[in-house]
Amino acid sequence: MKMGNNLCDRKDVRFFLYDVLRVQELCRPERHRDHSPETFTVTIDTAEKPVENNPTPAREAEDQAGCITENGKVRVPPVYYEPYRKIAQGSTAYLHALNSARDSIMVNAEVRRNLLWMKCYTEGVRALILYAIACMERIHAADDEHEKGQWNDILEFLTPICKAYGSEKGFEVCVKAIQVFGGYGDCSDCHMEQIARDCKVTSYKDTNGIQSLELINHKISMKCGRAYREVLSRVKETIGEALVWNELIPYASDLRSYVGMLEEITDRIQIMKTNGEDLLVESWALSYLEIWGDILLGWLFLWQAFVARERLAETQGSSAGANEFSSAFYRNKIATAKYYLGTLLPLAAGKFEAINKNDRVFLEMDDSYFFD
Repeated sequence: MKMGNNLCDRKDVRFFLYDVLRVQELCRPERHRDHSPETFTVTIDTAEKPVENNPTPAREAEDQAGCITENGKVRVPPVYYEPYRKIAQGSTAYLHALNSARDSIMVNAEVRRNLLWMKCYTEGVRALILYAIACMERIHAADDEHEKGQWNDILEFLTPICKAYGSEKGFEVCVKAIQVFGGYGDCSDCHMEQIARDCKVTSYKDTNGIQSLELINHKISMKCGRAYREVLSRVKETIGEALVWNELIPYASDLRSYVGMLEEITDRIQIMKTNGEDLLVESWALSYLEIWGDILLGWLFLWQAFVARERLAETQGSSAGANEFSSAFYRNKIATAKYYLGTLLPLAAGKFEAINKNDRVFLEMDDSYFFD
């Protein structure tokens, strides 16, 4: 099987686009009748082509040239952009590690833990970015200004989280992949060391620290908090729907608790900023953004698990031959969601605790402490 078919799993993408986000609804308005689900399929096919033959960054002579400065501006050699496009397809690091661990090494608990961690964040961040892209499309497809405004608010709020949280977790996935390879992960044979460097070098408009400050200083209060409340309302709506299934109740309940903690800490941040404690609040910015990323991934996983549970119930009674694979796929989505919500999301509790301690050593340290 070609690696390109694995890099951005067609089944996973189609499930999230059609079953979860229901992007086919965008084709209903008259002005979008020229588009159809087939249009999206062609787009997915086109996106796969660049990575079918060579899923790892190229090592060409041009790489040695490096960046150069012209007229005060940095020019990046064109050859650098192709590796980034390949990495942007998602899952490169995860799949390299997975392909190396398919046999007996899979019984190793540490390898399985790393691979499942990578799977969760690869699928989760991809879902978050796809949701943001779907918001863009719904802005264009909306019939009235109010609906356009809602989707635009959500997109603006999610933008710094997609950029900072996505790039942080992408690099961490590469590091986990190096761990799966062991000592060989640091060698050029497996390409992981280069993928990790390329992933870290990839940047957006601002650093992740700037993105986190944008979230905590502007996005949560944007339009009197309307965007913040709109995003949380979507999360709460999904939690309510998931509580229908007994299998998902404990996970939905836990996510609801974390959302409540997020609301409390956001209210506290707003009060502190009003009281002039901006510097202390800003010292929590990155942790606060990570909490948002953790909870949003929990939301998207719960949403996918809820839809997968419905589809799995629909397949009951169908012929086993026709639905065997789809049933396994839906069970996989539910299991991945359970692992994230039950094992990875609880790690956010430490970030909540660190902020709630309100430790002021950050403010009390003299500048000389950094040099002595």
